[in-house]
Amino acid sequence: MTHALRQIGPRRFLMVAASVLAVVALAIAFLARPAPVRASTGAAAQHRGCSARTLQGSYGGDLTGTSTDVGPSAGQVLETFRGDGTGTADVVLMTQTAGPLTFTAEPVTYTLNADCTGTLAAVRGGEVHHFAIVVTDSGRKIYQLRTDPGNALAGTLDRV
Repeated sequence: MTHALRQIGPRRFLMVAASVLAVVALAIAFLARPAPVRASTGAAAQHRGCSARTLQGSYGGDLTGTSTDVGPSAGQVLETFRGDGTGTADVVLMTQTAGPLTFTAEPVTYTLNADCTGTLAAVRGGEVHHFAIVVTDSGRKIYQLRTDPGNALAGTLDRV
């Protein structure tokens, strides 16, 4: 074989050798590449979606923002859910014009879609406060955003 390679000349020899090395390198690369990643059916099975039953028990956290009525405000909230779309909220609120205000919002009603987004309405003294909510971490965390005009309040509640 070396005799045959000598007859093709040095230039051609380098080209053949480079081609052989390229083919070997490609073969090694394909053999050594990691297996494709596939989604685990176990991970997908853990998230079964949300429903009113997802929220059960007490969740504590804060709400901060501003309102055209009272200016900047901050509050500590303890919401308790019954797992049936109802609950209560105990609130301590500080505002620029008054505070601290302590009150219980009741009733609290909520809906929760399968994608874990929903709405919450809390009644305080006949006035309804509306929130968009997102539930994460398998029902252990709630993000809230007040959606009434003139209000920019947002907060996060964690399961207690």
